[in-house]
Amino acid sequence: MRTNILKLLCCLLAACSLTACDDDEGIRFMDNVLVGDVITGQEAVSHVELFTLGVSTLTVAGGTLPYQVSVADPALLTATVEGSDLRLEAAGEEGATEVTLTDKNGRTATLTVAIRAYRMQLTVATIQTKVLDTESNPADETTAQAIADDIAATSRIQPGNVIVLERKTRTETGEEGALRIYADSSESTEGMKEGTYAQDVYPELQTYTFTLRYDGVEETYFLNRPTAAHPDIPETREVGPIPFLLGRNVTSRYQADYPGVGTVVYALSGYVRH
Repeated sequence: MRTNILKLLCCLLAACSLTACDDDEGIRFMDNVLVGDVITGQEAVSHVELFTLGVSTLTVAGGTLPYQVSVADPALLTATVEGSDLRLEAAGEEGATEVTLTDKNGRTATLTVAIRAYRMQLTVATIQTKVLDTESNPADETTAQAIADDIAATSRIQPGNVIVLERKTRTETGEEGALRIYADSSESTEGMKEGTYAQDVYPELQTYTFTLRYDGVEETYFLNRPTAAHPDIPETREVGPIPFLLGRNVTSRYQADYPGVGTVVYALSGYVRH
């Protein structure tokens, strides 16, 4: 009797072992699930999107290590696998391709990867101006208003304009690409200005700079985030338009006409979408 019980237990253990090793779902590509900026888990995906020059890492589940990976169009995408981590790195062109993963036993799974241009849209809402005297105190109201009025009238980018940056190449410290400035959110080509831009890092201020080149003129802006209404950094942010400030220092333009002025800066304020 005892022998029969032992045999039964051995059969049950063997059955459980076989069941555990049999992965009916096969190889799966697992991507992060985001709520705002917080990763809340992972889900199986059959396709992913990347920006041109973008990078993404997926987790591979199922199958038997080691894995091998191949790409249908290597000119669009580079894929490497290390353990159960699959790294995808897009080249600079738009398009779609397939990534095939093969495990040790010859089992395969395919992932579709769509690659689209990285496009940042900045909608300008207002122009904000700050004028300080040589002691770094607010300039007198008359001077400050006169300078603010002049900046509002002469700024080549006006409230309502939409700045579109489309990344083309990466540099050691930033990126470069195509620039288009539209009159409004309709993005009509009527009155559109075209040029190029370069994004770089300004180490001293630990911020980014955007140099816009169009109509034969070069303008450099410092990118900042408005802080007055957002004194604390939240754990998550709402998915949607992100506030921005593109600031310029134009002190030298006004010091000759206003000798008591020490600093003049203005900022294009609005919202950015990717």
